[in-house]
Amino acid sequence: MSVLDFLGFGRSHDNPPIKSVSAQDAFDKVAGNEVVLIDVREANEWRKTGLPQGAIGVALQDRDFMTKLVSALANDLAQPVCFSCLQGGRSIAAAKKAQQAGITDIYNLEGGIGSWIEAKLPTEPVG
Repeated sequence: MSVLDFLGFGRSHDNPPIKSVSAQDAFDKVAGNEVVLIDVREANEWRKTGLPQGAIGVALQDRDFMTKLVSALANDLAQPVCFSCLQGGRSIAAAKKAQQAGITDIYNLEGGIGSWIEAKLPTEPVG
C-alpha cells in the first residue's frame, strides 16, 4: 500500500488513482514531453530553491489556481500532469483539485523539491 492509498488520496470511487513518481522518473517524463510538471509552492519558495527544470510555477494558494493550471496545460485536460511542492502535502491537494476539474492523468512527485534536489536534478532560478 502506497502512502497515497494509506492517506486516502490514491483512489476515489469516480477518479483514476493519483500516481506517485520518483524525482528521476518525473525528470525523465518532463524531458520526454510526457508530462507537464507543476510546482505548487509559493513564489518565495521558488526563489529559495529554484523550480525543477521544466516546471511551471502555479501557486496552490493563488486565488486563480485552477485558471492558471488549465492555461499551463494549454486548455488540454487530457494532458498528463505531475504536481510538486516542498514535501508532498500541497501537491496532493492540487492533484485532488485537478481531479475535481476533470483532469485524470495525474502524478505526484514523491518527496517534493527535496527529493529533486537530493537526486541532484537540475533546477531553474526564479528572480
